[in-house]
Order: sequence, then C-alpha cells, then structure tokens
Amino acid sequence: MYDPATGDAAGVGRTQFASNQVPSNRISPIALNVLSKIPRSNLSGVALGQANYQVNSVRDKTTDSFDTKLNYAISDSNQLSGRFSYQNVAILQLPAEGYGDYGGPLGSGFMGTGTNEVYSAGVNWT
Repeated sequence: MYDPATGDAAGVGRTQFASNQVPSNRISPIALNVLSKIPRSNLSGVALGQANYQVNSVRDKTTDSFDTKLNYAISDSNQLSGRFSYQNVAILQLPAEGYGDYGGPLGSGFMGTGTNEVYSAGVNWT
C-alpha cells in the first residue's frame, strides 16, 4: 500500500506505508467509527477472499396454513367446485451476534419481525 500524498499525480515516486497499513491518523474519524462496528474475523486459516466470520443467529419462521375444497356434481355433465386457501407467515430475525443493533451480514442486515397473510379463493364450473 502506497501513500497517495507522496509522488506525482501519475503515482511515480510514491512511498510505501510501513507494514502495508494506513496509519490510523490518516483515516477519517467517520470511517474509524464505522469500522469499529464490524467484528474481527473469528475463523483462522481461511483462504483470501473467503468468508472469515461465522456467527450463530436466531431466525424463527412460523407458517400456519390450510386449504379446503368442495366438489358438487350437479349432473353427469355439470361439475361445480370451490376452493379457499389461507396462509399466515410470521418471521422473527434477530441481529447477528457481535453486530448489536447494526444488523450484520444475515439477511442483508435485516432484523425484526414481519408477517405475510394471504387469502386465496377460486370457483370452477365444468
């Protein structure tokens, strides 16, 4: 890593940072604050570019649903049927441990609860 404040505009003559690390006094306080929210790697021996952080999380998904259908033969050539379906999905996603209120890498940082209630009906006459 080279110091962008050294050398010319084309990068010729730039000086390398000691130990290839940007000194902390050269990093924006805002960036330092954001970086302080990210937990350190907790997996060792991982190849470069691979996931190096593992965390247990809580995700609870409950699905309640039912389907019902009634068929009625009016005659040999007339059939009537009706269907009603219901589904209620409730999800609880807690933040990734170590990230606190910041969400973390699970579900794109999603945390909280959500519900999705669906009703569906149909009638068929043949």
